[in-house]
Amino acid sequence: MFGGEGNDIFRGVAATSDGGYVACGTTTSADGAFADLVSEDWYVPFSFVVKFDKDANVKWVKAFGSASAAVFLEDIAVLDNGNIIAVGYKHMTDSELIETIGISDAVIYSISGSTGRMLREKVYSGTKTDIFNCVSATPDGFVVGGKSDSADGAFAGIPENSALIFSFDTSFNFLWKKSLSGSKGASIDGISADKNGNVFAACLTSSTDGDFAGFEELMGGYTDTVIIKYDSNGNYKWDFVIASSGRDEFASVAADGSGGCVIGGHYELITTYAPDGTLADVHNCGGVDALVFRVNANGTEKWKKVFSGLYDDYITGIDVSSKGYAVSGYTKSGNRDFASIGNLGGFDGYVRIISTTGSSVKLCSQAGSLEDTSLGIAFSTSGNVLVAGKTKSSDGNFKDNSNSGYTGYVAVYSIQ
Repeated sequence: MFGGEGNDIFRGVAATSDGGYVACGTTTSADGAFADLVSEDWYVPFSFVVKFDKDANVKWVKAFGSASAAVFLEDIAVLDNGNIIAVGYKHMTDSELIETIGISDAVIYSISGSTGRMLREKVYSGTKTDIFNCVSATPDGFVVGGKSDSADGAFAGIPENSALIFSFDTSFNFLWKKSLSGSKGASIDGISADKNGNVFAACLTSSTDGDFAGFEELMGGYTDTVIIKYDSNGNYKWDFVIASSGRDEFASVAADGSGGCVIGGHYELITTYAPDGTLADVHNCGGVDALVFRVNANGTEKWKKVFSGLYDDYITGIDVSSKGYAVSGYTKSGNRDFASIGNLGGFDGYVRIISTTGSSVKLCSQAGSLEDTSLGIAFSTSGNVLVAGKTKSSDGNFKDNSNSGYTGYVAVYSIQ
């Protein structure tokens, strides 16, 4: 458990080379773990990055805030040189600033992995809303994904309402940029790079025009997902579309190290009694169902696997190791594919380990009687599974929690 007396949420987690891990999130607390780290004039919520050693001891905490904006960190990555990259956005609170520099500015923080000292802050702003949602380390630096409603400032030359991919070297120099735009907007909500520099981006959109006109499988009714592979120079290699007349949100993607990727997300029936489109051969058990795809190096589907109960089931993160795949999420189901863990009340967080063929190997929950949500996952360098999230429970797995609001947590599992 980690935080103060306010609401504390872990959103992303990444392994460090010493067997420990770092996690990022947002908080409204100015006490507890954040005592003496925040300024009295900061607007809440503000954000933080915390470093844990392999035994879950806190090594350092770094807070990020502003007197003119609430700061939200959405994802985190560790570079080959040990430095940490955290990405998100600043949501402006001053009306004059909103008029002059926009509602939200995308931000990147570079942090020393050994000391927690901030090395660099970069703000990318236009006159509207600009957000970075995700980040992944690359052999040359890192790549970020997000969206921009602006067409000026740092986003000059990019159409409004675009999904964005920016590739940087370790000194924050641009290596390449990509944008995807349509009349109904788009966003890169998940991104992953492999050791060869291939980038796999998860683009969520309701558009079927503009840059999306070439993706024939898109339905355009609600949210569809396009997974796009780029090589290390930003050249398009292939796409994989997940689309039905319902809502198809597959924001979790992980490079598999063999030129392909694993994709996790959820789909929801809205206008039909059974899945259609590219999900026509998928069964549905209840409101929202979780689904994992395995995609080959040439962009073709190898297999897909539904993990569902009779209620709502979500996937929020996915990671890959030589031992298989780890999936995080949250569910209201305690039956069918979640029968072995049951349900203690509301949403329960979970971790599912699956084999390279898609079969379930292990299922664990982070659960109490209130709301518990797993939001990010990673394999540690020792092969353990790290899952980060938030809880309101003070029973079940969270008996030590005395906070009445949300408390952040990181759980560590062995997959043996």
